[in-house]
Amino acid sequence: MISNHLEVSNSNELIRVVPNDVYLQGVDGDLEGEFLLINPTPNYLAFKVKTNAIHKYSVKPVMGILIPNGRKTVSVRGIKRLWADDHQFLLQIYPLSRFEVNEWTHIKWKSLDSDLMHQLVMHVYLGSPPTPVGSMDHVLGSNMSFRTAKLHLPPEPIQLDQLSPKVRVRPILLSRENTLVDHGHVDHIAFEDELPEGKIPKAPGKNTCSFFEDHCNLEKKVSENYDKMLNQQVLIVTIQAVLLILTVCIPILMFIFAKLTGIKIQFTIG
Repeated sequence: MISNHLEVSNSNELIRVVPNDVYLQGVDGDLEGEFLLINPTPNYLAFKVKTNAIHKYSVKPVMGILIPNGRKTVSVRGIKRLWADDHQFLLQIYPLSRFEVNEWTHIKWKSLDSDLMHQLVMHVYLGSPPTPVGSMDHVLGSNMSFRTAKLHLPPEPIQLDQLSPKVRVRPILLSRENTLVDHGHVDHIAFEDELPEGKIPKAPGKNTCSFFEDHCNLEKKVSENYDKMLNQQVLIVTIQAVLLILTVCIPILMFIFAKLTGIKIQFTIG
């Protein structure tokens, strides 16, 4: 279970993630897991969860705001037979200015400054989180525990509510070895924007985009072409059925009409 202990740091630490990967457990094929977001700063932080297997998991909440010195538990649900060892989640953290906090309901995530975005790649594992060796929280890069990840701001403190458009903080990516690596952007990882919130995922159908972006776009095009072709075939079959019904019914109706009215109707074939 995740510890309820919260330690507020006076350093430039931005956020803590416990554990630093997604661990899923369950019976009868249904999987559940969770991770804890801890905000040790006096600032508001926005977060969003993305994945490269969008139709295979549900996440709640998908996005939200962490209040100063606050915490939030993110729940993940899935189906065991849909799990694969290459599944990943991307946790994006964005320090909010005072203006952005006040206008948050009118701000779209894609409009936020990507240069100020901090990102953490989380792998998906089956089973329980590793038992910590030593304390629950550890200095970044230490081998004492593999349960907690920490993202830090740049060495020089920045007043988040006074950032000018010219100030840029390069995003940082926490590597699998729990060390900070400056990757600039992680655009090569095609994590999807939208996750089904609070719903158990179903087995993917022909419209499922569960791979990386190039494969996903190709899959969408194939699916769209398939739908068009299927609709055309349905239309043709419907028209043929209507014509067949009319061909059979019209002579019968005319014969009945002739019997009732006494009018002789002669059918000519050929």
